[in-house]
Amino acid sequence: MSPLSPSAQGSHPGNNFDAIRIVAATMVLVSHHYALTGQMEPSFFGIHSLGGLAVTIFFVISGYLVTASWQRDPNVWRFGLRRFLRIWPALTAVIVLTAYGLGAWVTELPLGQYLTHGATANYLQGLWMKIHFVLPGVFEDNPYPSGVNGSLWTIPIEVRCYLFLGLAGVVGLLRFRVVFLTGVAIALGWFLLRSNADLTGSVHYGRELSVFFLSGAALQALEPQWRRRPARWAAVLCLLAGAAWVADWRHTALLLALPFAVIYGGTRATPFLRRAGRWGDPSYGIYLFAFPIQQTIIFYAWPEAGFTGSLLLAIACTTALAYASWHLLEKQALKFKPSRQQRTWRATLSCGLQRIRNILLSPWAWPVIAGFVGLRHIAHRLGAPVLPDPEYTYLPAARAFLEQGWSFLLTPQSYQVTPLAYLWPALWGAEPLLIRVANMGLWIGSVFFLWRTSCLLGGPLAGASAMVLLLLSSELLRYFPSEMTEPLFLFALFGWMHALARIVIARDYRASTALQGAIMLTLTLLTRPVLQLVAPAGLLACLAWLTYRAAFLRGESDDSPVPRQVAALAWSVAGALVLPLALVLKNGLVFGLWGLGTGSGIGLYLGTHPLFQGAEPGFLGFGFDVNTLVALAAQSGNPLSLEGDRATSLAAFWQLQSMAPAEAVQFFTRKLWWWLAHHPAQIETAGRTLRNVRLIEFFLIAAAVLHLLLNRRLAVQPGSEPVLLRRSPALWLAALLALLLGAMLVQLLPILHNSRYSSVLLDPWLIPLASLSMAVLIGTLHIRIERSRSRWCLALMTRDHRAVSSTLGWLVVVVALSFTASFLSLKWERNAIDPERMGAVRTIVQLAENVETAAHGMQPAGEQAWIVMQSPASLNVAVDASVVKQISEANPFNALWETQLALESAGGKCRQVGFSFQTFTGRILQPSYRLPLQPRVETDGAMRPLVVSANHELRPREPGSLRIEIHCPVGTRLQWGGTRVLESRHPWDAAAHIQPRDPA
Repeated sequence: MSPLSPSAQGSHPGNNFDAIRIVAATMVLVSHHYALTGQMEPSFFGIHSLGGLAVTIFFVISGYLVTASWQRDPNVWRFGLRRFLRIWPALTAVIVLTAYGLGAWVTELPLGQYLTHGATANYLQGLWMKIHFVLPGVFEDNPYPSGVNGSLWTIPIEVRCYLFLGLAGVVGLLRFRVVFLTGVAIALGWFLLRSNADLTGSVHYGRELSVFFLSGAALQALEPQWRRRPARWAAVLCLLAGAAWVADWRHTALLLALPFAVIYGGTRATPFLRRAGRWGDPSYGIYLFAFPIQQTIIFYAWPEAGFTGSLLLAIACTTALAYASWHLLEKQALKFKPSRQQRTWRATLSCGLQRIRNILLSPWAWPVIAGFVGLRHIAHRLGAPVLPDPEYTYLPAARAFLEQGWSFLLTPQSYQVTPLAYLWPALWGAEPLLIRVANMGLWIGSVFFLWRTSCLLGGPLAGASAMVLLLLSSELLRYFPSEMTEPLFLFALFGWMHALARIVIARDYRASTALQGAIMLTLTLLTRPVLQLVAPAGLLACLAWLTYRAAFLRGESDDSPVPRQVAALAWSVAGALVLPLALVLKNGLVFGLWGLGTGSGIGLYLGTHPLFQGAEPGFLGFGFDVNTLVALAAQSGNPLSLEGDRATSLAAFWQLQSMAPAEAVQFFTRKLWWWLAHHPAQIETAGRTLRNVRLIEFFLIAAAVLHLLLNRRLAVQPGSEPVLLRRSPALWLAALLALLLGAMLVQLLPILHNSRYSSVLLDPWLIPLASLSMAVLIGTLHIRIERSRSRWCLALMTRDHRAVSSTLGWLVVVVALSFTASFLSLKWERNAIDPERMGAVRTIVQLAENVETAAHGMQPAGEQAWIVMQSPASLNVAVDASVVKQISEANPFNALWETQLALESAGGKCRQVGFSFQTFTGRILQPSYRLPLQPRVETDGAMRPLVVSANHELRPREPGSLRIEIHCPVGTRLQWGGTRVLESRHPWDAAAHIQPRDPA
């Protein structure tokens, strides 16, 4: 059942149908309340319960009004769309909110178990008419246990009636009243003879409600007749119903009398009743929301509130929510109803395409899509394992704060992580599931702030582009279902950018805007203090400019908004620095640490590590050796302690000083490329989209700058600043964001690289800049759907009369360059250990002349030399039990295989050389990371070392052989010059060069 109006209008001032539907919906609520409190429902003359009678009333009204809707506009597509817009929006809201709002709130199961339970997902099947009534752990102890929304069972029956009515209209039955009424009469006769409860003794609700629907439809077809003589019709029907009642055919009597009584009463215009819909039509909302609201009230207030108290509370809450549903959802959805004036299917298609276009171009559509996608991603990973950083650092600090209170700030643990890294989890009880649910709100906030900032920069197109880039930047969303600091950092950073955009572009100088900027920048600094140098420098620059203007330009009249903008920015940044400075003073006075916290030394040490090449150690198959360094240099087991932070920082500075200029250029050029385009090891894991999106962003920005220059829009007038910059505050803000991006890159170069840092610290600047660039390049394009000479055309046009090809050309060039650069870089780029820049190493075991070797796919060509006869070929270097024992006794933390090979090829190049370990039983152990095992090889015949990790799968734990797989052309000559197992001694080397701290 659903109390629907086919005309889909909010009210009907000329009839009583709104009043009847509201009363009927309330009857359903009251009737259900008896059952939900464990009591017998009142019946209507022993035929139906009060709610059952209300349901039949709804179906009679629906049959009458829906048939009238078809008669007014007999178009099946528009008919179906009207029905969809009336049924599904509110139904979707009640099902989704019940499953993931109410159910998640009241369930007795742990929240993670509830959200991932199959029954929770199955509840959503009600959206396609497969109704489920139970949610796991919800209302299990209520007097009516487990039932969540027992009212939904009639919705599929209602939809089925719509489908049959639409089908009857398509085949032409509704065009001829006699034919239609004959069909209705046949259906009624069949029902009375085969499914009538008076004969069968049981009610078939689906068939009975369908017959009441048909009765309403028949009364619509016969309306001209019964309107002329309503009294005669009423008398005849009452006489027939009375006879059936006397014969104890009560269901038949109801079928004869009720439809006419309802339709006749509904078509009247009683002065008081006809105004029932003047505030809207809440009947559908009452019907949908009543059951779960009643169960919730009973869950919390039964039996204390009593039957009457809980009933009145349920009526009040349901009515309020139903009116909200009408005005905020149902009424808004009905604005998309198709017009009757579009009579042909072509016109209907055109209207549909235009509506789709309008929706896609609607400013709100894209953030809604981005928000939904992100929430879905987070919801599916609420039960994911806790990551190492939160497990061992953030959550223990949060639990300590909850136990100790604010006195925790006086313990060393308080400076070992940034303040909000433990305060945000502590706010949610250090419970991972609650933190991740709270991060859903941070995701929505991040989407909103980024979208609004991009819209202010470049309009709706920039806003839409930002949402697309946000979703394509998978690393940004990846950490929202976790306890990491990234969600709060992104929320705060995007919020600060939004405040900047309001000040610079919208010229909003209110205190609330400056306060927003101050709060968001404070959150950024206390979450991940990457702006701790930029923020004070920015404040000093603003104060210097204001001082200069006050001293030297006081007498000049200037209508420029710049002074007020700079003043607002200065107040905002100054406010943001208050709390961080207070924490710096606390750390300095209490611990002697004049900073927000420790940890930067670890990033510097790992970021300048020669063996790791400044990137994540796991990319090359190694582990973090920072604990070893700290234990050697600071006699401390904690790298986050004051001594540990000092030791790691000094080790990093020593490593930087020991680099030759050419070596430093090569080292940091490679790292810069990784920061700009991501590391190849993570592209192997996350896919090429990671690099493709980043390159598209950079090429978009470069193309937009070039486009502006070529169009002479930056031409400088004599004695003035560039025209475009002077007139476009958006470009001033873009220049500021670009400057901050450059400062961020400089700051990131020496620290540890991984895609998490690269994405979280660079993408927030790149996305709005790339979105503005997209608007600059193709902002003049628009889509137009038009009809020309009996044909419908989808046209792409420009608003400034420029050629579409030239406008699209920029975008084509950007995409082509991005994918070409990505393809070439992945083809030629190698992620391998540099044998000449490994740092200090020592030999654990040497495998040389006396070691057994076995060649496969090669023929001998001398001592320890072979000719490749097939590709790939392999060379196995035996590793016996004594070698395994030596490696086990040495127990190196980071071990390496170094193999001396000479390759000589007459023609062609060797594609790669791969390494694996083959056990004595024949098992081949392949490392989980492939790229580190693809070092670049030369085929000039010179003996060169090839080095790979000897950890994890490549660490020998039983006898076997090191398997070297050669992908070289047939005829290539290979000579093996020996293999060594090495241990990285860089931590020992670095610790030896660190000056011990003066105890004084």
